[in-house]
Amino acid sequence: MIFFSVNKGLRLLGCGLLWLFFLSWFSCKEDASIRRRGYGRLPAFVSDTVWFVVENPAGTLPVMRYDPTSKGFRKAKARVSFLPLPANAGFIPREGEEDRRLWSNGLLLAEALPRGKVLKALPLAVLKFRESGKKRSLGIYIPLESSLRLLPVDDFSDFMIEGEAARRLLEVWFKNHLGYGRTELEGWVAPQGE
Repeated sequence: MIFFSVNKGLRLLGCGLLWLFFLSWFSCKEDASIRRRGYGRLPAFVSDTVWFVVENPAGTLPVMRYDPTSKGFRKAKARVSFLPLPANAGFIPREGEEDRRLWSNGLLLAEALPRGKVLKALPLAVLKFRESGKKRSLGIYIPLESSLRLLPVDDFSDFMIEGEAARRLLEVWFKNHLGYGRTELEGWVAPQGE
């Protein structure tokens, strides 16, 4: 009787693992299918969320960029001269637009996610800065799916209070990622619509 229940437990465990494998496999196939069709077919905003495409998983270097022509990723010209990325770097595609330069860049505060992963995210804040004298801005996002979140925040005010340590880390990284003195921070603002 004990053997039967142990064996049954192993079968249930095996079925559960098989189910997780198929779920993750279909998720990866969906992301690959979206990439083949082009990210410009995704609507940028869905209610108060956005579609976020991961170009560079957290903790990685060198920086890669999506190439709409080949529908693949290749090494970026800009070189990061500092520590690896503190968050997932990527972009928010603009529906109907295939020019990568017109898409919004951003950081997704989550564990490292695979390159090409597409998911819904909530806008948290915008970091304003100057890079070699040029005004720039970078959106900061958090996954809509709560199991992927690392911080207990939902909006700009939460991020400004509860996310103080994360903000400081991002500020230090951005001040130094292109070399000392090439980036000047101007501050944090709420995303449009808040």
